[in-house]
Amino acid sequence: WLIFTDAEGTGARLAEALRSSNQDCVLVTQGEEYAELTPDRVQINPAEPADFIRLLSARIYSGAIYMWGLEDRLRENITASDLLDMQVSTTSGLLHLAQAMAKESKTNIPGLWVVTRGAQAAGTDSAVNAGASAILGLSRTIALEHPELSCTRIDLNQEPEANEINSLLTEILQRDASEDEIALRDVRLVRRLTRKEVTDTTSLTFQSDASYLITGGLGGLGLLVVEWMVKQGARHLMLMGRRGVSEETKAKLATLGEKGAHIEILKGDVSKSEDLASALDRAKETMPPLRGIVHAAGVLDDGILLQQNRSRLVTVMAPKVQGTWNLHLLTRNLPLDFFVMFSSTAAILGSPGQSNYAAANAFMDGFAAYRQKQGLPATSINWGAWGEVGMAATHNTEKLRGVKTFTSTEGLRALGQILQ
Repeated sequence: WLIFTDAEGTGARLAEALRSSNQDCVLVTQGEEYAELTPDRVQINPAEPADFIRLLSARIYSGAIYMWGLEDRLRENITASDLLDMQVSTTSGLLHLAQAMAKESKTNIPGLWVVTRGAQAAGTDSAVNAGASAILGLSRTIALEHPELSCTRIDLNQEPEANEINSLLTEILQRDASEDEIALRDVRLVRRLTRKEVTDTTSLTFQSDASYLITGGLGGLGLLVVEWMVKQGARHLMLMGRRGVSEETKAKLATLGEKGAHIEILKGDVSKSEDLASALDRAKETMPPLRGIVHAAGVLDDGILLQQNRSRLVTVMAPKVQGTWNLHLLTRNLPLDFFVMFSSTAAILGSPGQSNYAAANAFMDGFAAYRQKQGLPATSINWGAWGEVGMAATHNTEKLRGVKTFTSTEGLRALGQILQ
């Protein structure tokens, strides 16, 4: 067994249990270069795809168990830059492993297990380790693009349980082919997607004497949200984006101005703390207190799993990971009514060709639970495909992926219901 072991010792304890069951194990740790430290311990560089190829070609394995994400913890004193490095390091390690397994199919590794700890909520009040959430989005896409790897996700309890190694051992040695995502808590839980019936359809009204920040506010989806918020009573909006304002956008903003809306354009990159801090400081001088955030910024860099790399992970993760964390750090002491992040169904279901995007959005899902646990507002919306604006419309999702789209009216109605 190939165990990509954590520094906290969970992987080592699993190896002991496997050896007690007459199984051989090789523990893989992280380092600067490839080195065979002992006959059963190898060090590799997670940023070097060639190290994974070399590792897999060395011998025949019963399976690969990826546990490098177990020690990834979100903490308030981490910088946005260090957080991005942590997320990219762990997810790129899993990416390189899956790529190596897919390329080295002749080695016939029969399965990939991805083990996390508290990476998702398993109940209405359970804590979430958001530092490991991105791995879930990536691994769900691995399962779709490469079903031959039999990628199974096992999420351990946030606090280690006395019997978790035995439970983990059972899941690995007695694999349940009918379930590919399991949470081990006091009981064994499996994942199901169920329909939520909406009963509250009360009209939503924003405060006219408050300000609202929309990142990605100059994009098609961001502008749609801005127009809707003005209709619902918002009068002071800050739109942050990296690009300039087009003539078409200027015309739309002028129309909103005629309706009594004061709109401030904040040019900058939300993934850069200095840009966001400067923009918020400028807005304070001319705008009422900030009361709500819609984080809609994002970029795509699509490609099948075998074409993805660390650089493309950074590109897509920066606005979702760094941007979200910057917004959190710079506004956590403000009395916000809402902190909404635009995530994607890719994070929940996986999305072929979008492993980096699925990982980035899954981080935001985990972060929402992390922030809620602090008593702060946070909502992550796993949007499906908007049919008229946004990335899905631009990339013709319905035709290329068979994913049904919804209208702007339907999407905005859902946004209002979620905010309520």
